[in-house]
Formats: sequence, C-alpha cells, structure tokens
Amino acid sequence: MSYLDFEVEVGPGEGGEYPVAVIHSPAGEVRATMRFPFDGATLTNRLQALEIALLKSSGTRRRVASSEEQIVEEFGRQLSEALLCGPVRTLFDLSRREASEQDLGLRLKLRIQAPDLAVIPWEFLYDDREGEYLALARGTPVIRYLELAQPIKPLTVTPPPGATAARGRGCAAARRRAGRADVDPGRDVEGSPARDAHG
Repeated sequence: MSYLDFEVEVGPGEGGEYPVAVIHSPAGEVRATMRFPFDGATLTNRLQALEIALLKSSGTRRRVASSEEQIVEEFGRQLSEALLCGPVRTLFDLSRREASEQDLGLRLKLRIQAPDLAVIPWEFLYDDREGEYLALARGTPVIRYLELAQPIKPLTVTPPPGATAARGRGCAAARRRAGRADVDPGRDVEGSPARDAHG
C-alpha cells in the first residue's frame, strides 16, 4: 500500500504545554499548542498500569480481558486527543479523507523534539472515532523519528610518537626485499642464492 505523509513535530515545552506543528500534510500546515494529559506522578502510574496490562495479555491466544483492554485504550485515547487537538485534528481528518480518495493510506510521522516526551509510547495512539489503534490500522501506520542531540563526530586516533616513522621504515624495507625478489628470482628474499630441493 502506498501512503501520503502527515508529519507532526512536537517541540520542547514547559508547564505541561508543548508547541505542535504539522510541517507536512496533504491538507496543508498548521501550528497549535498541546496540553499533555499527564503530570509526572500520573504518567508513572499510567505507564506501570499499561505494562501490567500488556504482560497479563501476553503469552495467550485469547482476546485481551476487558479491563486490561480498557486501560490500554484509555491511555492511547488520551494521547491521541492531546496530540491531534483542535486544528491538528481537523487537518488530520482532511488529510485522511484526501488520501482515501486517492486510494492511499496516511502515514503519521512523529518528530518528538521534547526530551521528556521522547519516552512516551506514542505507538499506542488510539482513534476513538474509528475504534482502532492508528499504528495497527493498515491505512495509518505510525513512524517516529529520533532527534540526535548533536552530530556524531568521527573518531580521531593519534599514533604514539615514532610510530609513523617506524611504519614508514618497515614499508620501505618490505618494498626493497620485494624488489630484489622480482629482479633476481634465483636469489631468496635475504639476498642469498636460492637452494634447489636437493640442497
């Protein structure tokens, strides 16, 4: 399946508010402010509850129990409502409609620049209108870009004093030995007459 891109950038914020920008989409661009739904303590509790619910549902073929499923869905729904808020949601719906008209999917690309939000499992975004997780729906895959704090510098190795000169002398000696061997095949690499198999 081919996709159109809906690219969202979340910048560093404070007081629970973060700037959100749709920097690329089929329906245009927009900026808004996201109010993150969890404070520090609440987020810790929600993540622990989410982990427990997922562990309980793993290793079995049966459908997730209702209470466990509700924990996961509610967490994803709150994330979705926070990220896709106001004009961002409007643009997302318009972009999804445009993609559908072209028989394409809409790929949600996330650029999370806020360090404190980088650890959030955004893959659990749950669309309450469609009754599905965006990342699990064939038409709306979710991709995250990791922002590097600084470019990776090439590794510089400084050889110990005298190492370069010694290496140069070794290479020169090897070339001289190889040269003598090429000029006179009747002599060995040390310059002595070559001996035949009978001594």
